[in-house]
Amino acid sequence: MLLARMVRHPRGLFFAGDPYQALRPSGFHWNRLRLRLGRHLHVTEGSLALNLRNTRQIAEFVQSELERVRARYQLEHLPDYHVTALMEGLPPAVQQTSRADASQVAEWLGNQGALIVWDKSAKSEQFAQAMQEHGTLVVTVDEAKGLELDRAVVLDPYTNLHRQMQGRRVTLRQQAFSRLYVALTRARRGLLVLEERKQLVPVGLRQADAEWWRSWQAAEPVLVRSVQAIVQPLAALHEREGMFAEDWLKGQATLLRQGVVTKDLDSFLLRRSAMKKQVTRRRRASAGRKSRDSPLWAQR
Repeated sequence: MLLARMVRHPRGLFFAGDPYQALRPSGFHWNRLRLRLGRHLHVTEGSLALNLRNTRQIAEFVQSELERVRARYQLEHLPDYHVTALMEGLPPAVQQTSRADASQVAEWLGNQGALIVWDKSAKSEQFAQAMQEHGTLVVTVDEAKGLELDRAVVLDPYTNLHRQMQGRRVTLRQQAFSRLYVALTRARRGLLVLEERKQLVPVGLRQADAEWWRSWQAAEPVLVRSVQAIVQPLAALHEREGMFAEDWLKGQATLLRQGVVTKDLDSFLLRRSAMKKQVTRRRRASAGRKSRDSPLWAQR
């Protein structure tokens, strides 16, 4: 192997990746790579076992779904998925797309989530258009990759999965599997699946009934700073104060650690000025104490 010859210490050669997020599969196979490397090197294999993003309820649902889909569509070549989630939450739910109320779903998402659709063409579907009219962020699976949302609604994932699985190309089937995984794992706490074809919905997935919606009213709200809330003030900040984005982000992070949330540019500048004055007073007081406590020869 060329890589093995280039590396002076083979034990320092690491390969890391997530085969479940291969949205554009090229035929690359981790198991084949491991076998080829094993002919020349001693290979130690490991995987991440802790899930720090999703709740236990979402993680267990995703794990059971991946196993079910692998068995149904004969995707045994894909690795197993076993993780342990540490965060507790409410169970995911499903609702028939034609019976879903766009205004209710948009209100539930608020500014803490998004509607995830299968591809760009799905953005033109009736429900996706209605959600956009209510101001909801609508993203494709590819656009959602890498994002973490407090709540997520996935639109007709099983209809699209089943349609793509009918093809014979292995890469497209693997892509469909990865799309399902990415779509179901973007939500940290709240996951709602909208699926029109009831026969494709997994058995045991809870219905989004009135009790499920009421349970979210009692759920603890989570502070979410949107990208717009951080980016929009930067231009005005630099124009008025000569401050760059890095200074703004550091200042916001400091205030958030102290439990202070600034809603606009003026309140941020006032808080930042007061914080600077407080730090200056503390430094002067500390310097005064040091000068009084130091010996005479050190003051000369």
